[in-house]
Amino acid sequence: MKRYPSTIKLYLNWIKNLLINDPLVENINVIRERIGNIEGFIQININLIHSKILAIFEYYSLEKGLTTYRYQLMDENNNLIIRWDSAPHHPEIPTSPYHLHKGDKIENSDKMNIQKLLAVLSNFI
Repeated sequence: MKRYPSTIKLYLNWIKNLLINDPLVENINVIRERIGNIEGFIQININLIHSKILAIFEYYSLEKGLTTYRYQLMDENNNLIIRWDSAPHHPEIPTSPYHLHKGDKIENSDKMNIQKLLAVLSNFI
């Protein structure tokens, strides 16, 4: 019997391929990855051009799609430049749970995903 990759595996591989083929990316390091039948997650550290570092985490379920994420851009000394996330720790933000961190400031943010992130990333490098 031939086995086919799960939808979760296809999604996580799609993320890795997007990153590998992005011109801002120098290399990727998958820290953790879990592929289940109905849900999975991935955590990746990425070295970008101009000595920037991008740390991403995504949790994906077949039922709800992308439910939890964190995209954190840092300088070469691991100082935060900007972070988009979906943690529900800022209910005062109108777009909660979606928000972004710029230094000490918390701002509104639309729901992000890896494609939106890659589209805006060059603005911060």
